[in-house]
Amino acid sequence: MKVLFKGLSGHPKAVTLGAGTLRENREYSVLEVFSRADGENLLRIESIRDELPGLFHSRLFVVTDGRIPSNWSASIGAEGGVTFGPTAWEQPGFWDALMDGEPWATALYAEEREKSLA
Repeated sequence: MKVLFKGLSGHPKAVTLGAGTLRENREYSVLEVFSRADGENLLRIESIRDELPGLFHSRLFVVTDGRIPSNWSASIGAEGGVTFGPTAWEQPGFWDALMDGEPWATALYAEEREKSLA
């Protein structure tokens, strides 16, 4: 799945938070889609190569390629949020382990990232 970043103009601060690393009119690959139970829709995008991906509000983008990678599936979390992304990343503790730099999580992230970008 690919999206085009429309820019920050015209959006409230809550929507643009953290999006300063994105470049206007640039296409980005989406690594995961997360919809919070309270209605906020976020896209997980790697805006800086070799850094952990950020979560950015979907209102900042338009879809340019809607194809869903074959390694993705849908899940509903304990608090009601819906995630579409690599199935392997849905295991409990994955994101915490990745942020802590645990080798198994780093390897799994890299493997599933490459599958998602193929």
